[in-house]
Amino acid sequence: MQAGYGFCLDDCNVFVKYLPPELSDRDFYKMFKCFGTIISSKIMVDQATGKSLGYGFVRYVSSADSQRAISAMNGHRVANKRLLCKLANQSPSSSSSFNPEFVKNPLLVRQTPSDNIYIKPLLSDTTEDDLRCLFGEFGEIVDCKVMIDRHTGVSRQIGFVRFEAVDQATMAIDKMNNYKLDPAAPPLIVKYADTKEQKIARKTLRQQQQQQYHTFPGQPLDASAEYINATMSNLSLNKNGSDSSLDDSGDHYGT
Repeated sequence: MQAGYGFCLDDCNVFVKYLPPELSDRDFYKMFKCFGTIISSKIMVDQATGKSLGYGFVRYVSSADSQRAISAMNGHRVANKRLLCKLANQSPSSSSSFNPEFVKNPLLVRQTPSDNIYIKPLLSDTTEDDLRCLFGEFGEIVDCKVMIDRHTGVSRQIGFVRFEAVDQATMAIDKMNNYKLDPAAPPLIVKYADTKEQKIARKTLRQQQQQQYHTFPGQPLDASAEYINATMSNLSLNKNGSDSSLDDSGDHYGT
Protein backbone atom coordinates (compact mmCIF):
# COMPACT_ATOMS: atom_id res chain seq x y z
CA MET A 1 0.00 0.00 0.00
CA GLN A 2 1.11 3.51 -0.78
CA ALA A 3 -0.29 6.62 0.83
CA GLY A 4 -1.37 9.87 -0.75
CA TYR A 5 -3.96 12.58 -0.08
CA GLY A 6 -5.30 10.59 2.88
CA PHE A 7 -5.97 7.49 0.79
CA CYS A 8 -4.14 4.17 0.77
CA LEU A 9 -3.15 3.23 -2.75
CA ASP A 10 -3.57 -0.42 -3.67
CA ASP A 11 -0.36 -1.71 -5.19
CA CYS A 12 -2.07 -4.91 -6.39
CA ASN A 13 -4.46 -3.07 -8.72
CA VAL A 14 -3.29 -2.19 -12.26
CA PHE A 15 -4.95 0.55 -14.31
CA VAL A 16 -4.80 -0.15 -18.07
CA LYS A 17 -5.64 2.56 -20.62
CA TYR A 18 -5.90 2.79 -24.43
CA LEU A 19 -7.57 -0.58 -24.84
CA PRO A 20 -8.93 -1.28 -28.35
CA PRO A 21 -12.72 -0.81 -28.37
CA GLU A 22 -13.32 -4.35 -29.66
CA LEU A 23 -11.36 -6.03 -26.83
CA SER A 24 -13.56 -8.30 -24.69
CA ASP A 25 -13.36 -8.92 -20.94
CA ARG A 26 -12.29 -12.50 -21.66
CA ASP A 27 -9.43 -11.40 -23.92
CA PHE A 28 -8.45 -8.72 -21.40
CA TYR A 29 -8.18 -11.37 -18.69
CA LYS A 30 -6.14 -13.68 -20.95
CA MET A 31 -3.79 -10.81 -21.80
CA PHE A 32 -2.78 -10.35 -18.15
CA LYS A 33 -3.19 -13.80 -16.56
CA CYS A 34 0.39 -14.91 -17.30
CA PHE A 35 1.83 -12.40 -14.80
CA GLY A 36 0.19 -13.86 -11.70
CA THR A 37 -3.05 -14.85 -10.00
CA ILE A 38 -5.84 -12.45 -10.94
CA ILE A 39 -8.57 -11.71 -8.40
CA SER A 40 -10.67 -9.66 -10.81
CA SER A 41 -10.38 -7.90 -14.14
CA LYS A 42 -12.80 -5.61 -15.93
CA ILE A 43 -12.99 -3.29 -18.92
CA MET A 44 -15.05 -0.23 -17.99
CA VAL A 45 -18.06 0.41 -20.21
CA ASP A 46 -20.63 3.14 -20.79
CA GLN A 47 -23.67 1.96 -18.85
CA ALA A 48 -26.04 3.47 -21.39
CA THR A 49 -24.50 1.98 -24.54
CA GLY A 50 -22.44 -0.94 -23.25
CA LYS A 51 -19.46 0.29 -25.30
CA SER A 52 -15.93 0.18 -23.92
CA LEU A 53 -14.52 3.36 -22.40
CA GLY A 54 -11.04 2.22 -23.42
CA TYR A 55 -9.66 1.48 -19.98
CA GLY A 56 -9.88 -1.22 -17.32
CA PHE A 57 -8.48 -2.65 -14.11
CA VAL A 58 -6.68 -5.87 -13.21
CA ARG A 59 -6.37 -6.84 -9.56
CA TYR A 60 -3.68 -9.35 -8.63
CA VAL A 61 -3.11 -11.32 -5.44
CA SER A 62 0.30 -9.75 -4.88
CA SER A 63 2.10 -6.51 -5.68
CA ALA A 64 4.90 -8.52 -7.31
CA ASP A 65 2.39 -9.78 -9.87
CA SER A 66 1.10 -6.28 -10.60
CA GLN A 67 4.63 -4.95 -11.06
CA ARG A 68 5.45 -7.77 -13.49
CA ALA A 69 2.35 -6.91 -15.49
CA ILE A 70 3.19 -3.20 -15.57
CA SER A 71 6.80 -3.84 -16.58
CA ALA A 72 5.80 -6.17 -19.41
CA MET A 73 2.64 -4.46 -20.69
CA ASN A 74 3.22 -0.72 -20.34
CA GLY A 75 3.80 0.50 -23.89
CA HIS A 76 2.83 -2.89 -25.33
CA ARG A 77 1.04 -2.59 -28.68
CA VAL A 78 -2.43 -4.13 -28.97
CA ALA A 79 -4.03 -3.71 -32.40
CA ASN A 80 -3.25 -0.05 -33.23
CA LYS A 81 -2.92 1.06 -29.58
CA ARG A 82 -0.02 1.28 -27.15
CA LEU A 83 -1.16 0.46 -23.62
CA LEU A 84 -0.61 2.67 -20.60
CA CYS A 85 -0.27 0.47 -17.49
CA LYS A 86 0.29 1.83 -13.99
CA LEU A 87 -0.83 1.30 -10.43
CA ALA A 88 -4.40 2.45 -9.86
CA ASN A 89 -4.60 5.77 -7.98
CA GLN A 90 -1.11 6.73 -9.11
CA SER A 91 -0.89 9.71 -11.45
CA PRO A 92 1.41 9.44 -14.51
CA SER A 93 4.10 11.78 -13.15
CA SER A 94 3.27 13.50 -9.89
CA SER A 95 0.52 14.01 -7.35
CA SER A 96 -0.13 17.51 -8.64
CA SER A 97 -2.64 16.21 -11.17
CA PHE A 98 -5.02 15.04 -8.45
CA ASN A 99 -8.40 16.75 -8.51
CA PRO A 100 -8.90 18.34 -5.07
CA GLU A 101 -12.67 18.47 -5.54
CA PHE A 102 -12.71 14.78 -4.67
CA VAL A 103 -11.22 15.48 -1.26
CA LYS A 104 -13.37 18.58 -0.71
CA ASN A 105 -16.61 16.56 -0.80
CA PRO A 106 -17.24 15.93 2.92
CA LEU A 107 -19.39 12.89 2.17
CA LEU A 108 -16.46 11.14 0.50
CA VAL A 109 -13.96 11.63 3.31
CA ARG A 110 -16.18 11.61 6.39
CA GLN A 111 -16.22 8.58 8.65
CA THR A 112 -19.73 8.13 10.09
CA PRO A 113 -19.83 5.86 13.18
CA SER A 114 -21.70 2.66 12.39
CA ASP A 115 -22.07 -0.89 13.66
CA ASN A 116 -20.82 -2.07 10.24
CA ILE A 117 -17.11 -2.12 9.36
CA TYR A 118 -15.18 -2.49 6.10
CA ILE A 119 -11.98 -4.59 6.05
CA LYS A 120 -9.34 -4.72 3.30
CA PRO A 121 -7.15 -6.39 2.04
CA LEU A 122 -7.94 -9.88 3.32
CA LEU A 123 -5.74 -12.81 2.39
CA SER A 124 -6.91 -14.64 -0.71
CA ASP A 125 -8.04 -17.60 1.43
CA THR A 126 -9.63 -15.65 4.30
CA THR A 127 -13.11 -17.05 5.02
CA GLU A 128 -16.14 -15.68 6.84
CA ASP A 129 -15.36 -18.03 9.74
CA ASP A 130 -11.88 -16.46 9.87
CA LEU A 131 -13.48 -13.00 10.10
CA ARG A 132 -15.67 -14.14 12.98
CA CYS A 133 -12.61 -15.49 14.81
CA LEU A 134 -10.63 -12.30 14.18
CA PHE A 135 -13.35 -9.85 15.22
CA GLY A 136 -15.49 -11.87 17.63
CA GLU A 137 -13.55 -10.66 20.66
CA PHE A 138 -14.86 -7.13 20.16
CA GLY A 139 -18.56 -7.97 20.50
CA GLU A 140 -21.47 -9.97 19.21
CA ILE A 141 -21.29 -10.30 15.42
CA VAL A 142 -24.67 -10.01 13.72
CA ASP A 143 -23.39 -10.72 10.21
CA CYS A 144 -20.18 -10.92 8.21
CA LYS A 145 -19.28 -11.30 4.57
CA VAL A 146 -16.24 -11.91 2.37
CA MET A 147 -16.91 -10.42 -1.06
CA ILE A 148 -16.52 -12.86 -3.97
CA ASP A 149 -16.13 -12.03 -7.66
CA ARG A 150 -19.35 -13.34 -9.19
CA HIS A 151 -17.64 -14.29 -12.45
CA THR A 152 -14.51 -16.07 -11.15
CA GLY A 153 -15.60 -17.20 -7.69
CA VAL A 154 -12.34 -15.75 -6.31
CA SER A 155 -12.24 -13.61 -3.17
CA ARG A 156 -12.04 -9.85 -3.73
CA GLN A 157 -10.14 -9.70 -0.43
CA ILE A 158 -12.70 -7.32 1.03
CA GLY A 159 -14.92 -8.08 4.00
CA PHE A 160 -17.67 -6.58 6.13
CA VAL A 161 -18.52 -7.30 9.75
CA ARG A 162 -21.68 -6.00 11.43
CA PHE A 163 -21.77 -5.84 15.23
CA GLU A 164 -24.67 -5.46 17.64
CA ALA A 165 -23.48 -2.00 18.70
CA VAL A 166 -21.51 0.94 17.31
CA ASP A 167 -19.06 0.94 20.24
CA GLN A 168 -18.10 -2.65 19.40
CA ALA A 169 -17.36 -1.66 15.81
CA THR A 170 -15.33 1.33 17.03
CA MET A 171 -13.25 -0.91 19.30
CA ALA A 172 -12.60 -3.30 16.40
CA ILE A 173 -11.40 -0.41 14.23
CA ASP A 174 -9.12 0.90 16.98
CA LYS A 175 -7.52 -2.49 17.55
CA MET A 176 -7.48 -4.02 14.05
CA ASN A 177 -6.68 -1.12 11.69
CA ASN A 178 -3.11 -1.70 10.43
CA TYR A 179 -3.14 -5.27 11.79
CA LYS A 180 -1.29 -7.78 9.59
CA LEU A 181 -2.95 -11.10 8.84
CA ASP A 182 0.44 -12.42 7.77
CA PRO A 183 3.97 -11.01 8.19
CA ALA A 184 4.29 -10.68 4.41
CA ALA A 185 0.82 -9.18 3.94
CA PRO A 186 0.04 -5.44 3.80
CA PRO A 187 -1.66 -3.98 6.89
CA LEU A 188 -5.43 -4.05 7.05
CA ILE A 189 -7.58 -1.02 6.43
CA VAL A 190 -10.44 -1.29 8.93
CA LYS A 191 -12.98 1.54 8.92
CA TYR A 192 -16.68 2.26 9.17
CA ALA A 193 -18.55 1.03 6.09
CA ASP A 194 -19.92 3.64 3.69
CA THR A 195 -23.35 5.08 4.41
CA LYS A 196 -26.02 5.05 1.73
CA GLU A 197 -25.42 8.77 1.12
CA GLN A 198 -21.70 8.18 0.56
CA LYS A 199 -22.42 5.45 -1.97
CA ILE A 200 -24.75 7.80 -3.86
CA ALA A 201 -22.07 10.53 -3.81
CA ARG A 202 -19.44 8.16 -5.21
CA LYS A 203 -21.80 6.99 -7.95
CA THR A 204 -22.59 10.60 -8.87
CA LEU A 205 -18.88 11.41 -9.13
CA ARG A 206 -18.28 8.45 -11.41
CA GLN A 207 -21.14 9.56 -13.65
CA GLN A 208 -19.74 13.09 -13.81
CA GLN A 209 -16.35 11.78 -14.89
CA GLN A 210 -17.93 9.60 -17.58
CA GLN A 211 -19.92 12.62 -18.79
CA GLN A 212 -16.67 14.61 -19.03
CA TYR A 213 -15.26 11.83 -21.20
CA HIS A 214 -18.23 12.03 -23.60
CA THR A 215 -18.11 15.81 -23.79
CA PHE A 216 -14.89 15.45 -25.79
CA PRO A 217 -15.41 12.29 -27.89
CA GLY A 218 -12.27 10.67 -29.18
CA GLN A 219 -10.04 12.50 -26.68
CA PRO A 220 -8.37 10.72 -23.75
CA LEU A 221 -9.34 11.59 -20.20
CA ASP A 222 -7.09 14.22 -18.68
CA ALA A 223 -4.84 13.21 -15.81
CA SER A 224 -7.14 14.38 -13.04
CA ALA A 225 -10.19 12.55 -14.40
CA GLU A 226 -8.06 9.49 -15.01
CA TYR A 227 -6.80 9.63 -11.43
CA ILE A 228 -10.28 9.98 -9.97
CA ASN A 229 -11.60 7.03 -11.97
CA ALA A 230 -8.70 4.95 -10.66
CA THR A 231 -9.37 6.19 -7.13
CA MET A 232 -13.02 5.24 -7.40
CA SER A 233 -12.05 1.69 -8.31
CA ASN A 234 -10.34 1.26 -4.97
CA LEU A 235 -12.81 3.13 -2.84
CA SER A 236 -16.00 1.45 -4.06
CA LEU A 237 -17.17 -1.93 -5.25
CA ASN A 238 -19.49 -1.24 -8.14
CA LYS A 239 -21.45 -2.94 -10.86
CA ASN A 240 -18.66 -2.54 -13.40
CA GLY A 241 -16.37 -4.74 -11.33
CA SER A 242 -13.89 -2.13 -10.20
CA ASP A 243 -13.04 -2.67 -6.71
CA SER A 244 -14.79 -0.71 -2.88
CA SER A 245 -19.11 0.91 -2.05
CA LEU A 246 -20.61 -2.50 -2.68
CA ASP A 247 -22.13 -3.95 -5.79
CA ASP A 248 -25.68 -5.24 -5.74
CA SER A 249 -24.56 -8.69 -4.53
CA GLY A 250 -23.77 -7.30 -1.07
CA ASP A 251 -25.36 -3.88 -0.91
CA HIS A 252 -26.76 -4.31 2.62
CA TYR A 253 -23.24 -4.74 4.01
CA GLY A 254 -22.31 -1.14 3.17
CA THR A 255 -25.23 0.60 4.83
